[in-house]
Amino acid sequence: MEPDPSNGLLDLAYAHVLSQALAVVARLRIADRLESGGRSMQDLARVVEAQAGPLARVMGLLASRGIFMEQGGLWKNTPTSEALIGDDSIRDAVALAGHPIFWNSVGRLGDSVRTGQSGFDAVFGCAFFDYLAKDADAREVFNAGMHRTSVAENAAISRGYDFGRFGSVADVGGGRGGFLLEILRHHPRTRGVLFDSREVVEEACVLVGEIPAERYQVVPGNFFESVPIRADAILLKRVLHDWSDEQCIRILSNCAKSMRPGDGLIVFDAILEPGGDPAGKKISDVLLLTLLPGRERTLEDFRRIFDAAGLRLTGVHPTGIGLLAIEGHLRSIEE
Repeated sequence: MEPDPSNGLLDLAYAHVLSQALAVVARLRIADRLESGGRSMQDLARVVEAQAGPLARVMGLLASRGIFMEQGGLWKNTPTSEALIGDDSIRDAVALAGHPIFWNSVGRLGDSVRTGQSGFDAVFGCAFFDYLAKDADAREVFNAGMHRTSVAENAAISRGYDFGRFGSVADVGGGRGGFLLEILRHHPRTRGVLFDSREVVEEACVLVGEIPAERYQVVPGNFFESVPIRADAILLKRVLHDWSDEQCIRILSNCAKSMRPGDGLIVFDAILEPGGDPAGKKISDVLLLTLLPGRERTLEDFRRIFDAAGLRLTGVHPTGIGLLAIEGHLRSIEE
């Protein structure tokens, strides 16, 4: 007998319950509490300041999926839940997935499909980054989640891509500086510039104390207005997918105005392709639909916005982690 597809569809339809359960235990740092050994549910609930009965029901759901286990009356980690242990794990990224700034916005996906507008704006009454600028708690959750998502890919890209051919690089929209930190660590002869909004770069720049001050410069600003920097290569990692085509063209045009002949511009981003979705690019694309004016793009989309900004797309190189290095240079007068 053929399996009933209804069962699989219902599992998917209620996957949001499992997702929120996972986010809750990430916020409570349950895996960290179990790192030293098993605990009774009463003890675990006391430590995380929760009710034992409801927590047991959530843990039971996760255990049914191989996330945590109960043995002899004690709750323990499994190899899967151990991936949530520690500040350098994916714990904060999982917690972010269930935070209201994402969760409530995705709940308005139907509205976004009908109107083409961000569900976030409808729920929170302003644009995503404007809200983060005024809500310190949400900003901290978002920054922590994004940082944990980026840790592995920053190290992989900095080792695998030849940044050493540049005397200087500028990370535009570089946040706290995690990507630039890895580049400068692995390429000791390269200097760096970190460019982002003032409230971001002044909040917790990770370069401080890790890289000699003479090897980097922090420049606050707004890339929609100007990018007042000089570097052999301008980098934009996971920036353009946040913004509409028109906004991307403005960002790229401002970068181009700062470039000299021979300078490079390198966008590290996902590229949408037809067919399957092994790297979750299409999930990211729909999430962006609910949060921001941006989207994930095809290679032809990138070629078009590069061209509109006065840039020529000159190459695309895999990084081995789902992002591609999309390289561009100034178009010559003849072009």
